[in-house]
Amino acid sequence: MLSRQQRSLRPFLFAADLLLLWLAFELAYRTRTILPFERVFFLTPTVRASVLLFTLAAWPMAGLWLGLY
Repeated sequence: MLSRQQRSLRPFLFAADLLLLWLAFELAYRTRTILPFERVFFLTPTVRASVLLFTLAAWPMAGLWLGLY
């Protein structure tokens, strides 16, 4: 019974992981741009999108590979 519940919960955990990764990336980027450091930090929209897409693709693939999902 537990394995059936785990299987039905997998898509929600997968989506939650993606949402949390996106949120962490956005908060870290915004925090870094607001802080008054010597060097200006910014990513062009194409670089930002490619880094975010790579992160969103690599994390679940690592979870699948390690058998976490």
